[in-house]
Amino acid sequence: MLHFILELAFFNALGRSVIASSYFDEDHLLEATISRNGFRILGFAAAVTLLYVGGQRIGLPTGPLVASLGIGGLAISLGVQPYLKNLIGGIILFANRPVKIGDFCELGGVTGTVEDIGLRTTSIRTPDRNLVIIPNAVVSESQVVNYSRRDRRLIQFIVGLRYETPRRQLMDTMSKIKSCLDFNEMLTNERVRFIGFGKSSLDIEIFAYVLTTDHAEFLEIQESILVKIKEIIEVSDSESLKESNKSMEEPMSI
Repeated sequence: MLHFILELAFFNALGRSVIASSYFDEDHLLEATISRNGFRILGFAAAVTLLYVGGQRIGLPTGPLVASLGIGGLAISLGVQPYLKNLIGGIILFANRPVKIGDFCELGGVTGTVEDIGLRTTSIRTPDRNLVIIPNAVVSESQVVNYSRRDRRLIQFIVGLRYETPRRQLMDTMSKIKSCLDFNEMLTNERVRFIGFGKSSLDIEIFAYVLTTDHAEFLEIQESILVKIKEIIEVSDSESLKESNKSMEEPMSI
């Protein structure tokens, strides 16, 4: 029994020493988890082997022990099936590496920041600060959306002009919006198009990518763009309204 305990203690200490190395920094936390649990399993297996071999050498009856393990193995296997599924799911996460700790993702229908990836479960902190523990079996079988891996963020929305807006004013407004987007160095693939007639407006689609992955910076850039476009639309509506009133005030020729 003493040898059994010493084996476990040795491999546990060895695992701690390995993961304490400089390799296992914040970018390799998943590897640290796998290594820590791997050393624990290895230590347990080595301790059981040592106990079995030692028992044979000192004359202890190890045959009944092996037989009991074989009979009880079936019952135990049925009980550990969920554990094994989660364990395999954790290994799949390690092999495929779809996410890492700190990523903002959608896993198993839950959206939030990954705080921990273990062999059996993954912990996600949702935007409302709830901590959700998801079994790795669920994670490995569900769609994984990793928002942190985006190389840019999308801006896409529709603005409307009055139906009274003349064609020239429509084209001029679209040109000003396009110039506003082109002037911003943080945008790429800008597109401004007249896409159709809405229920009460002439609809213009605005499309662009923001060259940032930071959510706070994205919101700041988007807000700046929306304010500038609002100013352009206000001027356009004002000018179109003036032209509409002017045409109504002109005397009709008979």
